[in-house]
Amino acid sequence: MLHLFLLPLFWVGQFDQPTQPAPTNAIQLWGICYDVTTAVYLPVDIYALSGTSRTRLGQSDKDGKFSVLLPLSATSISFVSPTYRTVTLPVTFVNKPTPMTDFGVGIIMGKQDSAVVRQADQLLIRNELPKDLAVDYRVEPTDPRMAVAMMITPHGNRVLAGMRTSFRKGELMQSVRLEGAKPGLYRALVSTTDGRVLTDKTFTLTKGLTFLEVRADAPAKSTSVSAEGSKIITPNKRNPADGPAKPAPVSAADEKRTETAAPGTAIVYFEQSRYELTPETKLSLDSVARLMMSQPQLVAHVTGYTDNVGEQKLNLTLSEYRAKLVAGYLKKQGVSDARLRVDWQGGNALISPGDAEDDKARNRRVVIQFSR
Repeated sequence: MLHLFLLPLFWVGQFDQPTQPAPTNAIQLWGICYDVTTAVYLPVDIYALSGTSRTRLGQSDKDGKFSVLLPLSATSISFVSPTYRTVTLPVTFVNKPTPMTDFGVGIIMGKQDSAVVRQADQLLIRNELPKDLAVDYRVEPTDPRMAVAMMITPHGNRVLAGMRTSFRKGELMQSVRLEGAKPGLYRALVSTTDGRVLTDKTFTLTKGLTFLEVRADAPAKSTSVSAEGSKIITPNKRNPADGPAKPAPVSAADEKRTETAAPGTAIVYFEQSRYELTPETKLSLDSVARLMMSQPQLVAHVTGYTDNVGEQKLNLTLSEYRAKLVAGYLKKQGVSDARLRVDWQGGNALISPGDAEDDKARNRRVVIQFSR
């Protein structure tokens, strides 16, 4: 299922007009322009803007269909049609696309004597991934509240702010256009159905047109499917040559809370099926690291847990990743490996056996017990 989304933005300018760029420094942009009220296709002239210069890229046919070369140096693009308001949208390239890669776009226009048309903030995606694989495909905001928000397009359509779907072997869409999402931080995660991550990229969706080429930039990482419902990604190992990092400053309240508990217990919690450390979790672990650095006799027993939803074998793996990630973070802060004991229990030791979400959340944890 594809989800579409829109936001307003346009401006007009008058500039010099050099010639079309060389293909090696451009992508191919194709699409269609039409009247927002009548849906009539419009012939347009198309310009790329970069600084104070304007390059004429070409024009559409009488039905509003076009295919032009957009230079990678462009900062915005304009669509001009007689008796219609000129539409100019900022251009952002998330990663430098392969030259001549093609992207699809849709542009709505309104007459000069009519109300200003609310323009689209669009994410234009080109998938350059192996075609012989079945994949799970996700492009959505990193903020879960935004990911489930319903957006309204200029045509009144209600859509979700993102895309989450699966493609069978040979059916991966090469071109995807998402419109209607609010600019912000997004994540593109594509993995095979057997758990190998092809790409995992966080990027910023900006106003106007944002271009993203989804490709396998690095060898696929092995994963396991978590019984809690998502992917477990094998953590990257830290380069020992980097040396131990210094603990980040922590608030007095956090430090006091942790130190008064020792020797005792500290607990950090995780989102469902995830093991990434949030800023809040890192802050708590910084307090733990400061405590251990100030009391060299302390030993930390780090144990990972999950809730009891799903297959125990997979939950055990997830709890292992959580425990090892926490221990690894403490080592980065200067705690020696000899002072860390790491274990994992999966969903075998529930502290809240209820079925409510709050109960399950309390079970998704890593417990750090101190001893001398």
